Amino acid sequence: MDTLPLNDVFGPTIQGEGPYMGRAVNFIRLGLCNLHCTQCDTKQTWDKDNYDLKKENPETSVDDIFERFQGLSSSNPRIVVISGGEPLMHQDKPAFRELLRKLVLHNYDVHIETNGTRKPRESISALVRHFSVSPKITSALISPQDELKKRIKIDVLATFVDLVRLERACFKVVCATPEDVDVAAELMSRLELMNEDVWIMPAGENWWEIEAHASEVLERALHYGFNFTPRLHILTGVK
Repeated sequence: MDTLPLNDVFGPTIQGEGPYMGRAVNFIRLGLCNLHCTQCDTKQTWDKDNYDLKKENPETSVDDIFERFQGLSSSNPRIVVISGGEPLMHQDKPAFRELLRKLVLHNYDVHIETNGTRKPRESISALVRHFSVSPKITSALISPQDELKKRIKIDVLATFVDLVRLERACFKVVCATPEDVDVAAELMSRLELMNEDVWIMPAGENWWEIEAHASEVLERALHYGFNFTPRLHILTGVK
C-alpha cells in the first residue's frame, strides 16, 4: 500500500524535549503503537477501546501527507519530526520510506521519536538525521499489557547506542520519582552509554504536574550527570 495511518500534521511549533529543545520544527504524527502507556498523551493513535482508530488515523497517501506538510507555512522549519504512536512500526512499508526520501530530497532534516523497541532498518536509518529514543521504564506510566521484555529490548537499544556515538541519536527518559531516575541509570550503565547523552524528563501532561515531578527528579538526575529537559511545549502552551 502507498498509504500511512496519519493522525496529524502540525506546525510550525517548537521541539519541547531533548537536545533540540526550543528549535522550530514541524510534526508529522502517525497512528498505531505497540505499547500502551497509561498516561500517553496521544492515545488516539492506538487506543482502540476509546477511539475509532480508522477515523482518528485515516490511511493517507504520501503525496497528500507531503502536500499538507508543505502547506503548514511559507517558510517551514528545516526539522520535521516523525512521531506517533510508534513510527517505526511502519518502516517496512514502501510509503514510509518514500515519505522520508521525499522530505530529505526537499532538504529537510528528519527526526524520529521512538520507544526503542523496533530496530531501524539500514535503509531507514540512512534517511534520518536524529532518533529520540524513550525507553519506557517509569512505573507510573507502565501498562500491565507491556511486560518488561516487551518494553525493554537490549539488543534494539544497543543499535541506538551506536547511533548516539555517531551523534545521530539521544536517549530521553520520562521519570516521575527519584527511583525512576535510578532505574534509568541502571539501564544506561547496562548499555554502556555515557550519562551526558541521556535526558531526564519529568512526567506530566500539564505545567503543574511537570513542576511537581521536576522537583522530584532534577536533583537525582544531576547526581548521575544526566541532562534535564522539561516539556517546553506544554510549559509554553503550544501544540
